[in-house]
Amino acid sequence: MRQKVKQALYWISLVCCGLIVGYYIGSARFKETVQLEWEPKRHSGAISCTASWASRMNATEQQDQMSNSSVEHSSLKTESRVSTENPGNDVGNKTLETNQTEKPHGNFTQHETLTQNKTNDELQSIQAQETPRMLNFFVNGRKRFDFFPEPQPLETVQVEPVVDLLGKKQLPFRECIHLSVVACGGRIATADTLVTLKSAAILSHTCLVFHVFAEDNSQKSIKNELNNWPNKTRDRITFYIYPITYPSSEDQSEWKGILKPCSTQRIFIPELLPMVDTVLYVETDTLFINRIEDIWQYLTRFNSTQFAGMSPAHENPADGWYNRNARQPYYGKLGLDSGVMLLNLTRMREFKWSKRLVPIYRQYKDKIVRGNQDLINVALYFHSDTVFEIPCEWNYRFDHCDRGNTCLRMETEGIALLRGTKGKIHADGPFRAVHETYRDYQFGCSILEGLVQPLKERFKTMRLHTSCVKPIRESVLAILTKYT
Repeated sequence: MRQKVKQALYWISLVCCGLIVGYYIGSARFKETVQLEWEPKRHSGAISCTASWASRMNATEQQDQMSNSSVEHSSLKTESRVSTENPGNDVGNKTLETNQTEKPHGNFTQHETLTQNKTNDELQSIQAQETPRMLNFFVNGRKRFDFFPEPQPLETVQVEPVVDLLGKKQLPFRECIHLSVVACGGRIATADTLVTLKSAAILSHTCLVFHVFAEDNSQKSIKNELNNWPNKTRDRITFYIYPITYPSSEDQSEWKGILKPCSTQRIFIPELLPMVDTVLYVETDTLFINRIEDIWQYLTRFNSTQFAGMSPAHENPADGWYNRNARQPYYGKLGLDSGVMLLNLTRMREFKWSKRLVPIYRQYKDKIVRGNQDLINVALYFHSDTVFEIPCEWNYRFDHCDRGNTCLRMETEGIALLRGTKGKIHADGPFRAVHETYRDYQFGCSILEGLVQPLKERFKTMRLHTSCVKPIRESVLAILTKYT
């Protein structure tokens, strides 16, 4: 009996040893296909991977250049210096003695030639910036996408200014706040547009100018609804209604059908509204909780090169879509969300914004997934100095609260603007409760009677532990109560 037990233990131990050895061999082979070639630094105990990574990528780039002559002719040749546009660059204005070629891959820049004239400190500074992005690129196992340098603006892209359907002459209204929205997608989109405009008008005390781009079947209903607002509100509001318009040289149906219906209309707003200097663009799932005057004040913080105020697409890298899935370049570490954009149209026209976006679409149309937002991110990737980042409380979405609060400023500043993305504005939950409260509000009622009390009643039926209910209820009610 004892002999059989010993024999059984022997075979069990032998099998376990074999499994352990097989596990380590298999994991080592797997890591070879993913991990970088690590090399120890000469002066410290830290680890560096830039040189070995660069040599591997150089070989890949040589193959790409042989098979794709267009990439070879359009490579971005610049002076070999560390860019001062990145405020996190420790090298500053130190100039390198030789020239090198820079090509962005993903959301990082590959230095193809590591010159011998660089000091160790300069190399370490570059490695400190590039290594995290390279690791994210390779370890996640994402296939490297084909990169196209920024194309030159197309002078053939002609965008004709739109004419108001009511025959009103468009005026500058520089003392007013301009709000633009695109109503495209049938009756639901039309109704959502009216609620968005209503939420801006209820809390505001300044003059407002609405620029509404709408399909033919929605224009009349929007006009009638806005004209039915009480005179006290209408006296400080001017509205224009325009048809959906794209450049005459482009395929109208193709541009209109990218992702959501007419979502790319916002790209051409700078040329469509030539008399407007600045505008706040919002999507139809937007609800203003704070006054529109407060977000308008961010225009005074723009520097001389910035013309687009936008919020990050995510706050948490673990939830980021662009850093994990994008097949095209994008702004910053996590990309930008295009649902709320504070735009200096004068600077965008000088920048030839629309003429730059059309060739970008032609190059990346097979890679974009999120339509206009992807195109805008590609353009701003090449010109990051034109972006002013608006804090997340002015673009609060479901992904900020579905797995714990990721918009930390909301805890101190509150929710200033609510967006019911991913259909949440019509699904059971807190986004729908706020939307329906604004929809049912009657002009002339006080904020307390028309918004706060009905909203409290709607929230009573919801369980606080349900995702997003508690933070939205507490923040929205606290802010609206200030206006009572």
